[in-house]
Amino acid sequence: MLSAISANRFSLGSFWVDPATYDIVRISMEAEEIPPNLPVLASVTSIDYARTNLGGTDFLLPQSADSRLLKFPGAWICRPASA
Repeated sequence: MLSAISANRFSLGSFWVDPATYDIVRISMEAEEIPPNLPVLASVTSIDYARTNLGGTDFLLPQSADSRLLKFPGAWICRPASA
């Protein structure tokens, strides 16, 4: 599995790629520089992808996603979703 890391002003992210097909397998992002006036200490999101056959054609589609917020003073709020 190939992976890479990317950053911009507000988030740090990684993606994983299948080396045989070059399909994106997962994208993961973590918030950075969250303004101190927000009641959020951390935010992490990941999306998993897989090929899905629709009408005889394969498409690369999201298969599952997970989003988590760490609210002040420390309670995790999880929002997992599956396709």
